[in-house]
Amino acid sequence: MCNDYEQHIRYAEYLRALEEQGLAAPAHQARRICSRRMTTRISDLKPVMRSEGEGMVALSPMAFPEAIG
Repeated sequence: MCNDYEQHIRYAEYLRALEEQGLAAPAHQARRICSRRMTTRISDLKPVMRSEGEGMVALSPMAFPEAIG
């Protein structure tokens, strides 16, 4: 979340990169979590990667708490 690299890849590229590493995204994960913007601010709610079981990597929305409140 410290830079906007994730804003420059498409969801299909993300899935392909996971597959190349022997990982997968959960079926319930929505493509809309990867909204594209030109800039990302620390207070923006953005996706972060987290483990969701053996071989699964899920994207979860997150922002820095002190930036929200």
